[in-house]
Amino acid sequence: MSDRKLILVMGILALRALPLSRVRRIPDGIARNSSLTWRMIALSSSGRYDVRVLTRNTASEQARKMVVLPQVTLQQGFQETRQISTLPSPAYTAPGRLYARGKSELIYGIRAYEIARHHGVKHYVFANIDYTLRKAGKEDGSFAWENPAADGKIPLIALDDVGVYSLWLFDNPSQSAGLNLEVATDQVSFAEIATTFTKVTRKKGIHKRLSLDEYLDEAELYPGAYANWAVASDVPRDESFMTWRENFTAWWGYWSEGKGATRDMALMDRIHPSRIPSLEAWMRMKGYDGRPRLHPPYPIIMASFLVDGRFPPVPLPPSKDIKSEERSTAIDFVNRHNLIFQEFNYDKVTATFLPDAIVYHSHGTIRGHAEIKQFLENVYGFFIPGIGRSATNHVVDRDENGGVVVRYQETLIRYGWGEGEPDADVVAGRDIVRADGLPAIWWFGQVVDRLRIAANGWRILERYLGGSFRNQSLDLTNKV
Repeated sequence: MSDRKLILVMGILALRALPLSRVRRIPDGIARNSSLTWRMIALSSSGRYDVRVLTRNTASEQARKMVVLPQVTLQQGFQETRQISTLPSPAYTAPGRLYARGKSELIYGIRAYEIARHHGVKHYVFANIDYTLRKAGKEDGSFAWENPAADGKIPLIALDDVGVYSLWLFDNPSQSAGLNLEVATDQVSFAEIATTFTKVTRKKGIHKRLSLDEYLDEAELYPGAYANWAVASDVPRDESFMTWRENFTAWWGYWSEGKGATRDMALMDRIHPSRIPSLEAWMRMKGYDGRPRLHPPYPIIMASFLVDGRFPPVPLPPSKDIKSEERSTAIDFVNRHNLIFQEFNYDKVTATFLPDAIVYHSHGTIRGHAEIKQFLENVYGFFIPGIGRSATNHVVDRDENGGVVVRYQETLIRYGWGEGEPDADVVAGRDIVRADGLPAIWWFGQVVDRLRIAANGWRILERYLGGSFRNQSLDLTNKV
């Protein structure tokens, strides 16, 4: 019995060759310019191995050339890997590139390994070229923030809210005089930015900290650029002008170490109660997904939230995998939810949300039944009496987890001034004639509800409220 070890070869182009100086002779009929030639010869001519080649066609010209080599035999197989089971247990195997494409190549490669392991194959060599995506560190779907930022928190401001703070300064001179109003939406590190991005988009986000020199070498516009590099070349520059590197060396040192994270967030809430409350809320409102966006060179007219990018654009064509019953019942649920609001029953409203539901509201992020009910009772309940709710332009799409997403425009109409209103006539079906401008639209905005089917029908898993228009003259505080 031969002491030579047995090697099964699949995808024979992938075997590694010994140095050519070790090869004694190339048999006649075998091409000298083939990588297959040198790899097979290295094994067969060593005298230490019997080589069995798995091939789909043992009568092919290429296969017949292989059996010319010493210690090489053929075994016929097709697109299955159970043929490995015919090997004796001490065999070695060396699968190379299987003649498949894409996912099939991966599947057969894994299956070959599983069968080899099951049958006691002692040594398994999988020949391949470089794993280019991993080694290059690119194009794996990740979004990377690469900069010299340390772990310090940096104040970030949503541009939507800047105007409100500016207006407050002029409207309240007694409070703003001498005040250095430091504004922010949130104070976060770049690591937290990446984490928040992943949470919102379900895409991988990372922060890669570079050395300052690494960053500046990549980011500098041109060697020796001035900080005011865009100024015309005929503008005089003297020693007071910083270079681009000098400017941003100081910039990154200050901000990334958290030196500017001194914002009074309670003051932000007091000045602008309906401000965007966090980076997470901003990302959701803007539909931020990491992709660059082109903005028109003219002021955006706030006639549509979609134009302003507050929500991702409505997909076209509509989701085809939503059954008509799902679509109609989801819209019906949203409308019922609105009518339930007008019953002033906070428990009933809360029950339209799942126990672990999240509401991204201008007043902040509200989580779970307890917080939702507390919000209704202590904050929102004040507004409900005298307000009618109407949802229009419903669009229903499938979400990535099997539920549905319902987008719609919400209109809150003030028809009365709260408790004590003579609503009995309305209940009795009689018209009420008013001369105080009511009914009138108090609030208009866009809402996105992510719904899930529970034991008792649709329930809200997540709700996103974007920016809105509000008629401040219809606030209850203006009615004495």
